Amino acid sequence: MLDWLEMLTITVAIIASLGLIASGTMQLGGERALGSRLDSLQAKAALDLGGDGTGQQRGMLATILAGGSEGRAEIEHDLAAAGYVPAVTILAFGLIRLAATVGIGLALYVVMMLTRPPSLVNTLVPVAASALTFLTSKYILKASSARRSRKVSAELPFTLDIFVMMVESGASLDQCFRIFASSEGRAAPIVQAAVILLVEDIQRGMPYDLALARWSDRLGVTGARELAGVLRQSLNHGTELAATLREFSREFSERRIFVARESIGKKTTQMTVAMLVLLMPALMIVLAGPAVSTLGSTLTSLSK
Repeated sequence: MLDWLEMLTITVAIIASLGLIASGTMQLGGERALGSRLDSLQAKAALDLGGDGTGQQRGMLATILAGGSEGRAEIEHDLAAAGYVPAVTILAFGLIRLAATVGIGLALYVVMMLTRPPSLVNTLVPVAASALTFLTSKYILKASSARRSRKVSAELPFTLDIFVMMVESGASLDQCFRIFASSEGRAAPIVQAAVILLVEDIQRGMPYDLALARWSDRLGVTGARELAGVLRQSLNHGTELAATLREFSREFSERRIFVARESIGKKTTQMTVAMLVLLMPALMIVLAGPAVSTLGSTLTSLSK
């Protein structure tokens, strides 16, 4: 009887060992496949960001078209705030800006040369139009980034309130992201699109630190990096998240009120300037017109 028990125990141990070996082999194969895939993605990203000579030349060309490193950093910030990927669109923006500047100048010069007699004005007006186009393109980008930033700032308090309710109900942060990306974020379409890209990055095997950093860059508003840092700290150390998210929601709401008050102050100043420029000349004409007319009539009669 003892021999049969020993044989049965040895058989069970052998089967369990073989199962563990097969499971470990499959897990090791999966980890190696994932590692090779991440290495290929990293190599591709390095090539796209300038790891080869062509990428470096593109980066130098983008810096030259942006007007230097400071101008490039400013344009990259505006592109990120407008919802574009700066690493991809910085060169495209520079080329479109240059083509529009040169094209408008040349077209206006040709039109003026064909419709007007030769003069210095035919050269100065196209140059001024080209300079205006070059400067206006940057202001258009700033206006687009400011408009999107206002929309994101308006959507973030709602997003954080949804996250607070889900966290307090027992959901993890990863579940919050996935639920918000699938169904709960329809009222905040811009933030939901950024969360969808965040979930896709995580599903591709990207670490949470890098994925959250990319998410904050996609939002492109003040405070997004700090919010991503808090989420990253909660994932790494398991810190309390609901109270912090509630504070961030209150901060974004107060920031919207501050921006609204600032906008009201600007509108008041603009209205004052508009009144001085448009109403004061007419008012002076109405008040001083009769006196000037009477004085002119008097001087005319005296001269006769």
